[in-house]
Amino acid sequence: MKILCACGCGQAVREGKRFVLGHHMRCLSDEDKQKYRISMLRRVNKLTVVERKKAFGMPGKLNPRYKNGYTLEIRYCKDCGVRLKGFSSRPSKRCNTCNNRRMLSDPRIRKKIGETHRAFNKTPEGRRVLEEWRRKFSGKNSHSWIDGRSYKPYDRRIFNEGKKEEIRKRDGYVCQICGMVEEEHLTVYGTVLNVHHIDYNKCNCSNENLVSVCKGCNARVNFNRAYWTVYFKERTRVLCG
Repeated sequence: MKILCACGCGQAVREGKRFVLGHHMRCLSDEDKQKYRISMLRRVNKLTVVERKKAFGMPGKLNPRYKNGYTLEIRYCKDCGVRLKGFSSRPSKRCNTCNNRRMLSDPRIRKKIGETHRAFNKTPEGRRVLEEWRRKFSGKNSHSWIDGRSYKPYDRRIFNEGKKEEIRKRDGYVCQICGMVEEEHLTVYGTVLNVHHIDYNKCNCSNENLVSVCKGCNARVNFNRAYWTVYFKERTRVLCG
C-alpha cells in the first residue's frame, strides 16, 4: 500500500515513516500537529533507558564529543574575570561584553558591520523593520520615556565643546564608572568621552553637575537614576576638591 507524505506534497514515503526526508510538519493543521506530538511522546516513553540514550545521545564520557569534562568546568572571562554562563566553544574565552569590545576595537570589523547594516537598511525589508521598530519602541512607547525631556535642547552657550573638554581634563580623560581611557574610547567608539549631567537637568551646567563617562556607561546611567545621582555626587566631590 502506497503511503503519502503527511505534509501533503503527494510523494510516497518509506515504510514506517510519515514524511519524506527534508520535509516538515509545518504544513499540517494545528490539530494534526498536536496528534503527531502526542504520538511521538508516547513512542519515546515506551523506550528503555538504554534505547533512549542510543536514540538521543550518550551522556558524559560515553558521548563521542566528550573532551575531558571541558563543558563541566567553571570558567571565567580572561579579561574581566566574570564567571561565564553556560557552555561556549568560542576560543576567546571572554564574556559577551569583553568579546564585543575586543571585536569593535578592530576598525576592519567595525567597518564590515557598518557596511552590512547600511546595506540591509536600504532594502525594502530593512526599511520595513526600521519603521516597525521605531513605531513600537520610540517616543512614548519607549521604556525610558520621561515626560519627553530628551527632546529638550541643551544650552549650547554654556554646554559647548570647550566646557566638555574642561570636564574631561578635570577627570583625567577617564570614564568615572568603568575606567575606560579616552584613547581606548576613540578606538572602540570613534569619539571622545561623553559628558553627563548628574541631576539629569540639561540647564544645570556647573562643574559639580558634570562628569566624564564612556558611551556605554552614558546609556547605562539612564536607569536607576537615584543610585547614579548619589554615586556621581561622591565622585565629583573628590574631583572638585
